[in-house]
Amino acid sequence: MTYDPTTDPTILAAEALRQCKSAALAEATAADMPISVATMCGTDEWAAIATDTAGIPTEDELSAEKAAAIARKRAKFASESLNRADLPERQFKRAMGESGEIDRTGKWGVFLARVEANIAKGATMVICGPRGTGKTQLAVCAAIAAANAGRSPLYSTAFDFFLRARETYRQTSKHSEREIIISMVAPDFLILDEIHERGETAWEDRLLTNMIDRRYQAGKTTLILSNMDEQETSKALGPSVSDRMTECGGIATLDGESRRQKAQPK
Repeated sequence: MTYDPTTDPTILAAEALRQCKSAALAEATAADMPISVATMCGTDEWAAIATDTAGIPTEDELSAEKAAAIARKRAKFASESLNRADLPERQFKRAMGESGEIDRTGKWGVFLARVEANIAKGATMVICGPRGTGKTQLAVCAAIAAANAGRSPLYSTAFDFFLRARETYRQTSKHSEREIIISMVAPDFLILDEIHERGETAWEDRLLTNMIDRRYQAGKTTLILSNMDEQETSKALGPSVSDRMTECGGIATLDGESRRQKAQPK
């Protein structure tokens, strides 16, 4: 139901006040007494104004309409954010499977809940573990949760990040290294996968540290995934990133059976 201000009793009452006789208004003002619409306009006239509520939504109707509008806005934001997030298609389709329910069982579910709880906290988190334990799948599920909560996600492998930065040195490049870093700082929730796939050069170290430090300063959450163990990963990230991780996020190992084998069709 659409709200029509021309039928609002408050607006009608105000108009009625303006139309009342100036003599009555002057008398009430001189006596320094409050004056009601009923006094100014007459009881019958006020009764007609007060009871003319046709077309005005009730409080419950307004609340339901507002909730529906917010839900539509959130759904649109989530859809547009996920379209721009560059999530790996295989894991995204698996997360949005037939049941629509995300697997939250066992240790994997505990890790997912931990990541989701930190999405809005500006954390720097690292998940290590052997191949196939579901690290990327977990990150994609967290990205979907972030989008549904009104926060923009972005997925990138470390290799792609460094490759895009290197390409800026070409004469034909339309982007600068700074713009690449800014594009990684912009999203609310960044997934940086396969951190082990990097050369660990001084240039990469500076680039990685600069990007993650900018995200830290902006209060944005970063999730880093690695196939190395915790000690190797901390060494590869360098002392600055490791300090950020220790301060607000932490590092943990996701192990167990391979989820890739589990996902194979029977």
